[in-house]
Amino acid sequence: MTLLKRLLPSFSASSVIGLMSFLIGVLIARQLGIIDRGQLAVLLTSQQLFTVIIGFGINDAAFLYGLNSKDSKSGIFSIYVLISLILGVISLISLHLYFAASVTFEIPNFDFFIISLSIPMTIFLGFLINFSLLQNNEHSFNRSRLIRGIVYTLLVASYFFAFGTLNITFIITAFFLAIVFAVSYLLSVHSKMFFEDFVTVFSISNAANHLKGIARFYGWNTPATMGWAIVAAAPILLLNRYSEAHVVGGFSVAYNLVQTFIAVLTPTLSVMISQREMSFTKNQLIITLVSFCGIGVLSSYFLGEIFMSFIYGNEYVSSAKNLV
Repeated sequence: MTLLKRLLPSFSASSVIGLMSFLIGVLIARQLGIIDRGQLAVLLTSQQLFTVIIGFGINDAAFLYGLNSKDSKSGIFSIYVLISLILGVISLISLHLYFAASVTFEIPNFDFFIISLSIPMTIFLGFLINFSLLQNNEHSFNRSRLIRGIVYTLLVASYFFAFGTLNITFIITAFFLAIVFAVSYLLSVHSKMFFEDFVTVFSISNAANHLKGIARFYGWNTPATMGWAIVAAAPILLLNRYSEAHVVGGFSVAYNLVQTFIAVLTPTLSVMISQREMSFTKNQLIITLVSFCGIGVLSSYFLGEIFMSFIYGNEYVSSAKNLV
């Protein structure tokens, strides 16, 4: 199979997800208004940041362990569950301390609980997605991402059409349920191996061997991953702390477009790595990425205000101007 044929399904799935994310993002922004949109951005950005920090690169290390180690992977699912449960407890404590110290608005207990619970679920989903790639099961990899995007979009859109409005609590609940559906699908795909791990394979010594194996693959990618997560989250979290609420909302919709673009490209790169597909050169990759960045910067400079006004509304444009 050629490189193009191998990457096309992943890129197509990412493009569909990106389009759904953009459209539902416009609906959310217009229905919530600029203040609540900013608060939603703070909650979801905190979730993304703490998923990476609490996970501490465990997904990357586990993926590299599975890709490069010759050790038997029997019992690996039990390690995925164990790690996710431990990190779930840590996320409840650490996120509570962070919100109490840094967030400038009141967070309902239910919202806090859903955001906290979504962190270990996201980490576990990452394990399952990487496992699909290691099994060369790109179909389940792409379908799980599509399921998550479709479920989230349908839930939010259905609530809007049923009640004519949206609120933060339901949006983050839909966000969590979409993760649950994606996890459930991947567990069904790998159900035989998953249940065999717990019934016949799990042991303390086996778990320890897997943990040691994963630890061997912690390296430069771990601080790089965490550094990127901090850089990506910092603008919204700092604006929430030191600026006005409407500024956070204005910035969040613009930044969401950037995140959507990144989300279209990164899964395709994951497929390339998992297949050890290196028929491209570093120069070709750099030229491609620089070209996309150049197009994005020029488009934003010349068309950004028109686009923001037409899609999101004038209140978001006025807020964005306060950033300049």
